[in-house]
Amino acid sequence: RQRATPKSRLAYLFPNRRTAQIIVRLEPGLSEGERRRAIELIRAAVLDTTPRRECEFRGRPEPCFALRGGTYVVSGVPVVIQGVADALEAELLVLLIAAVLAMALTLWLVFRSRFRLLPLALALAASALTFGILELLGGSLTLASIAVLPILIGLAVDYAIQFQARYDETIRAGASGVDAAREAAARGGPTIATAALATAAGFLALQLSPTPMVREFGWLLILGIAIAFALALTAGFAALAFRRHASSGGWHGDLGSSPAACEDEEPHLRDRTRPPGRIVLLGVALAVLGWCLGTQIGVESDIRELAPQDVQAVQDLNDVQEATGVSGELDVVVEASDLTEPAVLEWMAGFKERALEAGGYAGKNPSCLEAELCPGPALSDLVGAGDGGLTRRGVRETLRQVPGYDLEKLATLDAETGLPAGTALLSFGIRAQDLGDQQNLIERVRDEAGELGEPGGPPAGVEVRLAGLPVIAAQAASDLSSSRYWLTLTGLLAVGLVLMVAYRSLWRAVVPLAPIVLAIGWGALIVWLLGVRLNPMSAALGALTIAIATEFSVLLSARFHEERARGASPQGAIDAAYERTGAAVLASGVTAIVGFAVLLVSDVRMLRDFGLVTVVDLGAALLAVLVALPAALLWAEGRR
Repeated sequence: RQRATPKSRLAYLFPNRRTAQIIVRLEPGLSEGERRRAIELIRAAVLDTTPRRECEFRGRPEPCFALRGGTYVVSGVPVVIQGVADALEAELLVLLIAAVLAMALTLWLVFRSRFRLLPLALALAASALTFGILELLGGSLTLASIAVLPILIGLAVDYAIQFQARYDETIRAGASGVDAAREAAARGGPTIATAALATAAGFLALQLSPTPMVREFGWLLILGIAIAFALALTAGFAALAFRRHASSGGWHGDLGSSPAACEDEEPHLRDRTRPPGRIVLLGVALAVLGWCLGTQIGVESDIRELAPQDVQAVQDLNDVQEATGVSGELDVVVEASDLTEPAVLEWMAGFKERALEAGGYAGKNPSCLEAELCPGPALSDLVGAGDGGLTRRGVRETLRQVPGYDLEKLATLDAETGLPAGTALLSFGIRAQDLGDQQNLIERVRDEAGELGEPGGPPAGVEVRLAGLPVIAAQAASDLSSSRYWLTLTGLLAVGLVLMVAYRSLWRAVVPLAPIVLAIGWGALIVWLLGVRLNPMSAALGALTIAIATEFSVLLSARFHEERARGASPQGAIDAAYERTGAAVLASGVTAIVGFAVLLVSDVRMLRDFGLVTVVDLGAALLAVLVALPAALLWAEGRR
């Protein structure tokens, strides 16, 4: 059981005495279906037990890939990604069905209106149309698009609830049927449209993200918001208008007196603004603390930790890494006009040695099991580069003895001479690990490549770059982690700009932003206190907080100003806004929170953490508009 390699340069093929690797590189640019088919063909080949004449052994047909006393494990990053994606899609769809049922039950209990489940029906219809358009445009179902679904349902339910609450209000005022629908649309439409535009602007800021998955996430939500608003305004009112005019089960309760009855006296206003001022200061202090501590929240990006542990592909990856020390490949692309030049090959050999040492593969008996980086094939290995004494003639003669099939795996070949020319590939074995640690390793390898003209740097005319899936994944994780702060700020600015254009008033635009800023800080503070690490699905949830808080804040502040325009005092307008519109906001908020809470029972850590962070952010947004927005509105009235 002693683990040792026959030669360090062959460690990628024979990591120990009992293990050997067969490395197969998939063609770049394969579609998801083609990649799946290629993996299935490889599995079928190693599991094939059919005797074949072309694979005879001692005169008898044998299975071509049969092992005597050994087993195959088909693994690697493409295999794991495919297996995890299949498992996540299946589990998330099951959980989504459970979430929809939970949302329906919650809506039935908290939304005191006839046709209580109509908002959920409209939300599901909007989601179906959104994903139908995605299919028509040639899109595919990814983790990002699946994550859009529950968020879109929550926003669509809110639009439908707000319109339906307005309709119930007009019914109680004496209107009926089509007239009630027309009046509710005229009164509530502009406000809800402003809220939807502000929410879409917040998601539009995600297009500045360097991560394609986040950009796709933003576009889908913008499309879904537009469809959800249009359905609520058309199909929703159409369904409501045809219900029989009867005593509506709308929002019950009375304010006890007309909001306009409260006189707007200045001493009264000053008395009212003192406690809200203290509330605002306390909320700001907690939000600032949350913003600061939020920078300390790490991002978990090791796919083995986030993936469902019962997926066979993950178990195989762990087995391969335990036996060989590696489970993926880091490629270094070297471009030169003449790859047979001794100076180029000597530099490649020196760079490879320095990179391995930086990755921990060094010493008298180096081991891939203990190092972060393991040697892989390189063109310089074939000519014994690294000891000096190479000549261009000797190099070319040596390479002519190597079969072209083997050479083309390491470099592009000149069509006339059959020798390497143009591009060479220098590979290293790399283990699956946290993408932050992987990014640090990649930077160390990049540093060892050096700069042109510096000691240890490549010769003149040689270009070097790192490539491969580990480089892409690590860079994407780094970009996602570093961009989540400025994307949040950009989203806030975009929302503020939309509100400025809509209201043409600085105060009307700034005040609804107050609970948004507080909600982001409060949510980050709670996540930090819970000790939850973000993951690629939850790292961009600042945009979700902006969306939910914007929706609620704009609706309630608009209703406040509507009541003020009717002559109500500031406190009377607050009471009226929260008695009427606030009840609908509470219903939609609780419904969305319950829907996401279903994810907490998942056995997939990525989904479980995503659900927990989403519930926290939604709760913070709802709390901010219920507690902080009234204080901000009264404070602004006092300042004005």
